[in-house]
Amino acid sequence: MHFDTPNGALAFIKEHSIEGDIIKDPYQERVIHVSSKMMGENFGEVITYIYGMIDDSSEKMLAASRALKVNANTLVKFMKDPYAIAPNTRDKIVENLPKVEQAVKLIG
Repeated sequence: MHFDTPNGALAFIKEHSIEGDIIKDPYQERVIHVSSKMMGENFGEVITYIYGMIDDSSEKMLAASRALKVNANTLVKFMKDPYAIAPNTRDKIVENLPKVEQAVKLIG
C-alpha cells in the first residue's frame, strides 16, 4: 500500500494492529522529484525561439552561444534535452535569452 505521509502509514498500522516496518518506495520519491522539477519550467518555447534565430547557420549558433554565455556544445545539449545540463546553466541560458536576437542580427 502507498501512503502520502509516514504519519498516515503509522495511523493505519495502529488502527489495524499490524506488525511490520514502513518501507519507503524510492521510485515514488524519484517521480515526485522529477515532476516538481519540471513544474512551471517549459523550455520548449526557449528551444523553439533559439532554433528560429539560428536558422541552421553555424555562425549564428556560435553567436547565440556567446550571447547566452555557454559554449556551443552545451547549447546543443540544452536544445536536445534541457534537463541533461546543470540547473544553473539552464538558468543562465534563460536569463541571457534576450541577447540572442541582437547577437544573431549582427551576423546577418
